[in-house]
Amino acid sequence: MKKKQEQIPLKIILQNFLNHIEHLETQGIEDIYEKNFQELKLLSEKLKSLKECSCSEGENEVNRKKNRYKDILPFDSSRVKLSEYVGVPGSNYINANFIRGASGSPAYIASQGPLPHTVNDFWRMVVEWDVQVIVMACSVEEAGKHKCEKYWVDHENEEKEFGNVKIRLVKASVICPDYLVRTMLIKYKSLNNNEIEVERKVCQYHYVAWPDHGVPSKVRPLVDMVRKVRETQVSETVPVLVHCSAGCGRTGTICAIDYVWGLLRSGKLSKDFSLFKLVQSMRKQRIAMVQTKEQYILVHQAVRELFNDQLRVIESHPYENIDINGMPLVKAGELAHASISSENTFEGLVAGVKFRRGSQDDIALSPSSPPRVRRHASIILLRHSLIETTEGDVAPLSVWGSTQGIQSNSRIQALQCHYNKDKQTQKEENIYHQPQAKPKMTFVKPLKKQQYL
Repeated sequence: MKKKQEQIPLKIILQNFLNHIEHLETQGIEDIYEKNFQELKLLSEKLKSLKECSCSEGENEVNRKKNRYKDILPFDSSRVKLSEYVGVPGSNYINANFIRGASGSPAYIASQGPLPHTVNDFWRMVVEWDVQVIVMACSVEEAGKHKCEKYWVDHENEEKEFGNVKIRLVKASVICPDYLVRTMLIKYKSLNNNEIEVERKVCQYHYVAWPDHGVPSKVRPLVDMVRKVRETQVSETVPVLVHCSAGCGRTGTICAIDYVWGLLRSGKLSKDFSLFKLVQSMRKQRIAMVQTKEQYILVHQAVRELFNDQLRVIESHPYENIDINGMPLVKAGELAHASISSENTFEGLVAGVKFRRGSQDDIALSPSSPPRVRRHASIILLRHSLIETTEGDVAPLSVWGSTQGIQSNSRIQALQCHYNKDKQTQKEENIYHQPQAKPKMTFVKPLKKQQYL
């Protein structure tokens, strides 16, 4: 008989990691990080001799000029492939790799900054792989050296063409001194029908406070940017394009931070969580991810911020749905996507919860007036959802952190809860003040996410 795996509360996992970091700092953090990072470098040297880590396409004579740095080439096994032009050798090549995310699917494209003669291919990659968010972690020039070709425009409503892709800046917003967001409208011919023109938005998060040959002096803005990115694109069904100049050091740092944030959001953080193993895994997908010891330390500092934030949220909401052993009925951080029709009521929702309106949704913003839900309202609940008992009853609902509305057509559907209208009707205005029979609830299995590789 297989032994049941021990379930560890999230709070303990978070605290154990924070205690580990504190121990490192008291025992000589530089020496331990140096040892870990040297092991990572040794791994990278060993990978060069493995067939699955070959870089033959990048070494091909026709593609060499497309590489910004001769020693940073994409692994053949995970490289991003563009559509091939007939009779044009190397037309499917770009210096970029897919990197798996917390969901296991290719959540990131780690790319070098485009060159003057590859910028059209850069936008072709955005189009062909349905990229919705770009994260840039370098400047066009640093220390007098050209680091990245400019592939955007600066003025609102200004337009520019890159090959077959037209771009127009809709809005540029400086979020803080460390980064800004550019919303661009792109137009291109449909990949399936050349007669149809497609128009959609792409958001670029540009982190401008990363010094050349160094790391940001403040961790919080970087962590906040990662959170903002996932507010713009929650799903990992399409990749986020992350690049710096070489597409490995700063790029790997951001991917690693977002990966951990993904573990927290999806409730997949395990007791054997290890940043060393994470970076080790990423380096098997693209060379030199998290390139320096300072960047490796920065990842630890950023994750500490994430974990401390999560602990504060847990401690501010002490009431949970627990079983007889004191364990949560739903994994911490698990997402529940509730689709509630206008005929159904919100029995079980606790007072004090605020909802933020999402596209096409109409949700009451204050518990002082009973919630009214229009057709196809979508809600994300972080922490615990309604739990169906063996009798079909609904257990109490508790909420961890804020809830946020998402678009009804979102690609993520982690869980759908459908309510059946109770036979005994009551006025919607009295659902918080009069007792009511508990509605039955059924669960629908999550949709499988699209796999790219």
